[in-house]
Amino acid sequence: MQLLKLERHLNSFLKAVKINPVLWGLERSRTYREARNELERALLNQATEILRSEVLKEIEERIPVNENTVWTEAHEKQIRDIVGKHFRELKNFISLPLLREFYLWLANRGGQSFFDKIRLQEFKKVDIIGATFDLRDTALITELMNGVDLLIDGLDDTTEEWLIQQFIKGKQEGLSSYDIANLIREKIPETYAYRADTIVATESENIVNQMEFETAKRNEATAKRWTTAGLNVCEDCIANEQAGWIGIDAIFPSGHLRPPVHPNCKCLLEYQIPPYVGRGWTGE
Repeated sequence: MQLLKLERHLNSFLKAVKINPVLWGLERSRTYREARNELERALLNQATEILRSEVLKEIEERIPVNENTVWTEAHEKQIRDIVGKHFRELKNFISLPLLREFYLWLANRGGQSFFDKIRLQEFKKVDIIGATFDLRDTALITELMNGVDLLIDGLDDTTEEWLIQQFIKGKQEGLSSYDIANLIREKIPETYAYRADTIVATESENIVNQMEFETAKRNEATAKRWTTAGLNVCEDCIANEQAGWIGIDAIFPSGHLRPPVHPNCKCLLEYQIPPYVGRGWTGE
């Protein structure tokens, strides 16, 4: 049974790579690796700055803890205030131009993937076959850049809360702020390497699929079909695949218009477009 399941997943993976090599080749590209490494570096520097001596000193002076201390919400608020006062936004550590270029690169890869897919189909009018995608639509580019800002804001919220919780937990256990900082330093490399991997992978899957879907709609696609891929396909994605061909604006059983359903989702769409199409949209 396990062998049959593995064979099914392998066949799904090979089909996905054939249908959409763009998404599966992203992680091997230099642009992808540069963005991932820049994000990890920035996250590490941001977290490390909070562990400076003046932050630790202030926590230690304002929240002395011993075996007789009764922990209250006031202690938690003090930690939140101290960390919040010294916390600097990620935009102070990361190269925003590099991140914005990465988003635009992903969008172009997504638009191009639509044209790469339809090369496998036959049309009576082939104006869009072999087209090269280059996003120049100012409204879509603005939306992309806003996405960069939203990502940074979300990461700031997550990082600040994680650091706060580390200090709260340590103080509740009776540790000094310096001991807590050492524990955080031990966790940071592995934690932030994983965060960088997951964030860049998820953003890539979302942007590529978003722009591919937008390109499909603007090039008169009428229907779509979900294709699962990967070695651990979730039940939601399997249900989406079992739905077969649905209208281009229809919702899949998972409640999604398109992939991804979850972080590290490798699923993709196939499209149907009429044999006669008008002038193709290539990003202008």
